[in-house]
Amino acid sequence: MKLPSHLPLVPGLFLLAPPVSGADVQNFPGHGTATAEKATFSQAKENQKALDRAQQAALQDALQLALAKLLGAATLEPARAASLGKDLADHASTFIRDQSVTEARMDGLNAIVNLKLRVDLGAMKDYLETKGVSLTQAFEQKFKVFVLTYTVEGMDPNRAKPQILHEEVRLEHQKVDAEAHEDASSEAYAHHEGHRAVATDGDVLVAGASHASGIGMSSQQSSGASLSAESLSYFRVTDYADPTKRGMSSSNDVKALLSGAFTREGLTVATLDAPFAGKEFASEDDFISQVLQAVRRNENVQAGAGDCVAIAVNSLTPTSPRGHQFTSKVTFHFVRVQDGVNLIPADAVAKRSEALASDDEARNQSTTLAVMALNTRLPDNIRKGLQRLQREAATAAPAQAGVYLIEIQNLQDRSILVKVKQYLRQENFVFKSDSRAGGTVENLTLTLGTRTPEEIKDILDGLPNTLELLSKDDHGAKLRVR
Repeated sequence: MKLPSHLPLVPGLFLLAPPVSGADVQNFPGHGTATAEKATFSQAKENQKALDRAQQAALQDALQLALAKLLGAATLEPARAASLGKDLADHASTFIRDQSVTEARMDGLNAIVNLKLRVDLGAMKDYLETKGVSLTQAFEQKFKVFVLTYTVEGMDPNRAKPQILHEEVRLEHQKVDAEAHEDASSEAYAHHEGHRAVATDGDVLVAGASHASGIGMSSQQSSGASLSAESLSYFRVTDYADPTKRGMSSSNDVKALLSGAFTREGLTVATLDAPFAGKEFASEDDFISQVLQAVRRNENVQAGAGDCVAIAVNSLTPTSPRGHQFTSKVTFHFVRVQDGVNLIPADAVAKRSEALASDDEARNQSTTLAVMALNTRLPDNIRKGLQRLQREAATAAPAQAGVYLIEIQNLQDRSILVKVKQYLRQENFVFKSDSRAGGTVENLTLTLGTRTPEEIKDILDGLPNTLELLSKDDHGAKLRVR
């Protein structure tokens, strides 16, 4: 495999336009129940009230499933997830694209409702971020993603000869009748018979064939003989492509679309220059191995911090030796630089263009079709990869002995943090404070000393009412500004 040197391969950051709402719409089922009040006169009215409550419960149930899909099942405490589910139901018009009740019935006084929601997960994510809730909040400022894309152009059809852009063929028949001269002899007619003349002029080929027949004449005499001739003309006009003109690479298109997918999911996408144009590689695996080696040597990459590289190879192959039609096969890998582990499933998509007016158009169309097909699966795979990282971090990071960790989220007004610190100092705590996520999240590391975790949990109850307690245990607590 060789990356052609004539193609502009400049890996790096390409920011895409704002996300298109509705690009990640998925279905979620919901189930809800409610008990109807027993009425003396109008039980039907009470039943309807119970069905309405059951439908609202089913709505919240479906939204909690969507929330778990978006953030991960173990990301939020059950109480926090239930609270968010109610809040999401109150603002459902922002991200619910369709709602259909699949079952609504009464079982005695029990109302049972099942429904199905079509949820725009991208719009839901945007709404949750206004509440300070994000899957990537634990990873912000921790690691970066480098997007590297390359194009390899194959030449399977025989294009050694100039490519034909246009060809026109036309046949013309013409009959000619004339009187023969008196001095024409039988030998003259014999000379004409079977004669074939061919003349060429550039791309025009003219071929003529004639034959003669005599009327009322002898072998020695011909007076007023009649000549009948038929001519055939063959025209061929051909336009050839200019072999000195080469199409532009579609790598930038691939890079823009993939970078946009990671950016929309909240990850930091960075620029990295790692040119490989013109180099020979035994296989795609060999190419990826050399990319990782080059990335690890780059001073801008922090392998120990968990930096990742997204590698996309776009293989473009002409499908016809004469036409303008290409196949694009985009192969994608998302690898952690430190250990080479694929954090999301590797993928490969191949698409063929229509027969178009030029190679450039065919390349671009086939590439766009392939990347669009790949991009529909990326958001869900990226979320699964981040949820996996969260689980790994929770397992690999044991609680530090002698310290207690407090995380405060949604810090829009940092004067609240000043009050929290003043309160902890009054309680004679020694602590260290670190900010992340642009100052909206604060981590406080308290030194226990002679204090026990139970004492700290009791002290947390005295924090300002502007803070909502999300969770607390013997190792740490999570709070959020209301």
